[in-house]
Amino acid sequence: MKLCLDTGRLALQEIIDTKFEAKRVVEKFINYIEVVHVWNLRINNGIKEYHYPVLENQEIKEGWGNVKGILGILSYSKSNFKVLFEHDSSLINDRDLLSCYNYVRKKLQGV
Repeated sequence: MKLCLDTGRLALQEIIDTKFEAKRVVEKFINYIEVVHVWNLRINNGIKEYHYPVLENQEIKEGWGNVKGILGILSYSKSNFKVLFEHDSSLINDRDLLSCYNYVRKKLQGV
């Protein structure tokens, strides 16, 4: 059995349910992950950004989901999972989009 992990949905669940810990879910199922859908969201009196590219400067205190933490846990995985960027790339410019891809790659390599 293999799983698809969705970073944005895990981050959303963590924001709306104070008892939910995305990192624990990832740690529990890390050996079963086949695909990781990578995107983020920001909530501030409702959803402000959705399917947004993951960028290094996104802070939890500003309402962003903790995708950084999820990627950090995934960097310890010995599994060979695939990454699918499920963001809307039209929300940022080409330079920031390249930064997104480089940042996610570095986070998953544990850099």
